[in-house]
Amino acid sequence: MVASRAARGVGPVRIRAELAAVQIDDAAIERALAETETDWKALAEAVRAKRFGVEQPEDFPAKAKQMRFLQRRGFDMDMLNAAFDD
Repeated sequence: MVASRAARGVGPVRIRAELAAVQIDDAAIERALAETETDWKALAEAVRAKRFGVEQPEDFPAKAKQMRFLQRRGFDMDMLNAAFDD
């Protein structure tokens, strides 16, 4: 499930929450996330580029909008920062 959700552009935070919602053990969740060979930072950048284009946002409101989008998709702050090459 982790690989299929990652392939759809969902980040590890959201995947972890979805698995916990169906009462999967925390250790099993962490093991599944660790076994997945997903580069989460690259995935966050690809999801951002697919939704908003490859151009970096010009102003703060546009960047904030894109960051909120990625947070809703389940990416943490380290991954968000990697998606924006300032």
